[in-house]
Amino acid sequence: MCPSDQTSEKPDDNTSTGTAGGKTEAAQEQNHVVGPLTDDELQAGGMKRAVAYIRTKRSKEALRKEKQRKKQHDDGTRQINLDVPNNDRSRATMRGAAIAIKDEVSHQAIELLLANERLRPLIVGVAARPELHETIDLIQHRQATARSLDAVRLVISDPDLAALVERATATNRVREAMEVAAANPEFVFFGRNAATERSLCAWLARLLLRVRRTPRAGGDP
Repeated sequence: MCPSDQTSEKPDDNTSTGTAGGKTEAAQEQNHVVGPLTDDELQAGGMKRAVAYIRTKRSKEALRKEKQRKKQHDDGTRQINLDVPNNDRSRATMRGAAIAIKDEVSHQAIELLLANERLRPLIVGVAARPELHETIDLIQHRQATARSLDAVRLVISDPDLAALVERATATNRVREAMEVAAANPEFVFFGRNAATERSLCAWLARLLLRVRRTPRAGGDP
């Protein structure tokens, strides 16, 4: 091995310390920045502008969902997750309901059905009988009064009264006669006596009216 060089040119500690201190001060002076440089200042200093794309940690699916949520927000809609029976009918019903509630009347109808369980069988029954649609439409659009609704209930609950109303409205002549009889009850009594009694006046009345004698409901007197 070569003996150590006693006359090494390595500076002593004092010299090294002085040199390092000088470099530190120079570096601090060089790194003193007044403010961020503008694009023009960077280009004047020899820098070239470049555009770079850096892949984020979010997946493609997360970006797609974010874009979908933004579109839904702009459209005034929101996606929700629901558990429905595992069949095509249930899924189609939920999709149809989601579309229908955009209309205010449909929205109110669905709310009423959900709030009132008694309405559900009524709606199903009416939907199964198209002949009821006209009656409900008349009640709704012609502002049916309590009196007319009571009359409807009477006709429905009494088959004999329903048959009488059907005969009374069969022709215009019968209807006019019913209206006269309702306005003049004495005509009704006269006609009943003329059609049921055996007196001479009753016989003449039947002859004029061309009607046959009919027995009373309680039997002949």
